[in-house]
Amino acid sequence: MARAWTRAPVWGRTDPNIRKKFNTYRFADHQEKVIDLLKRVCTGSVTTVEVIGSMQRVQE
Repeated sequence: MARAWTRAPVWGRTDPNIRKKFNTYRFADHQEKVIDLLKRVCTGSVTTVEVIGSMQRVQE
C-alpha cells in the first residue's frame, strides 16, 4: 500500500492548469498561525504530562 502512494502522481505538480487554479496555499501566508498553534499544542502536551505526574504522586 505504501508503495502505491509513492508511485501515485501528484496532480498539482504535474498539471500546470490544476496547479494554477487550485494550489493557492502558501505557508508564508499562514506561518504565524501555524507557529502559534504548534506552541499551544506543545504547551498542552507539557501541561498534560505535568498533571499526570502530579496525579501519580498524589496516589502514592
